[in-house]
Amino acid sequence: MTPEDLIRIRHMLDAVKEVLEFTKNKSCHDFVDDRLLTLAVIKELEIIGEAASKLSTEFRINHSEIQWIDIIGMRNRLTHGYFDIDLDLVWITVLEDLPTLQEQLDKIVWFDENAGDHEKWLLDTCQYFSNTNKFEREKWVCSHFLNVIGIEYKENELSEGSSNFPDVIFRDANFEIKESMDEEYKRDFANKLELRRYQEEKYDEIVKCYLPKTINTEDVVSIVNSLISKYNEKYSANTIQNIDLLIYLNRDESQIMLPNFAPLQLEQSSWRSISVVTNNAACVLKAEDNAPDFIKNVVFHKAIP
Repeated sequence: MTPEDLIRIRHMLDAVKEVLEFTKNKSCHDFVDDRLLTLAVIKELEIIGEAASKLSTEFRINHSEIQWIDIIGMRNRLTHGYFDIDLDLVWITVLEDLPTLQEQLDKIVWFDENAGDHEKWLLDTCQYFSNTNKFEREKWVCSHFLNVIGIEYKENELSEGSSNFPDVIFRDANFEIKESMDEEYKRDFANKLELRRYQEEKYDEIVKCYLPKTINTEDVVSIVNSLISKYNEKYSANTIQNIDLLIYLNRDESQIMLPNFAPLQLEQSSWRSISVVTNNAACVLKAEDNAPDFIKNVVFHKAIP
């Protein structure tokens, strides 16, 4: 967004707020009968339309969700047809259209003020999820798991394993980290797409309402079983018998209910232990006798407060 467009958007937003403040707790009858109020509102609507008409064509195209033609048309009717103004129509515009316009303009201004920080975050995110940072991501999952189950540790206790197994070594645990995401979600593509949308100022395609859903015990076990089946085909029993599988459930259904995981119907496997961690909880689904004590001592789950 150019500096000139931002100035005009701020002028529009100031005028919208003025009108909404002028008409707060007013009725249509109050508006029509109060000449000073009527003149003040009409003047502010003219400012809104005038500022909109001066915006660059590119900006208006990029923000086609706003009814620019109607806004500019209202200004023209108010300016050039003063004696034919329909005050009831003006009141309907104030009541029904201006709150939506304020929300749209607020969003544009907010993104402009935070664009640098958010764009940097997106760039850093794309870099973080590149292949070169694989161990950092795996270490984060392991750290998150330890934090959820209440294990105190030092950063230097988490070290990188061999090129094959395990991913992360922590004390006597050999963690192999696997992530389970929604099937249709491709993170690298999604991050780069959001970055491009941000750079093109397509803000309505970026802002999303996040409402975490709940995933129940049966679904967790089903997801884990599908992963176990997959890795049973990939790894031999001898390869994984001293490995602790740690699954990070990174899904929209981020809030997991873990009332009781016993009895479990897990697929047969040779993993020494199988644990699951999500945004708000962690649990151990399986732990052989030779598994690390801190894993065996986890009582099914420990949710983050």
